Amino acid sequence: MKDKRLKILFILPSLKAGGAERIISFVSTSIDKTKFHSILLVLGNIEDAVYPIDGI
Repeated sequence: MKDKRLKILFILPSLKAGGAERIISFVSTSIDKTKFHSILLVLGNIEDAVYPIDGI
């Protein structure tokens, strides 16, 4: 069965403390997962993450 959810790719250089990182963290974990399939691509070290990314 084909997944009809809209795919969204979030790309960030890192998850260190910053405005864009905070917003993407909130949006990507709060998005309606029945309508959207979100993917988070972090180009830096994930160990440096300040914001939660569970459930993405």
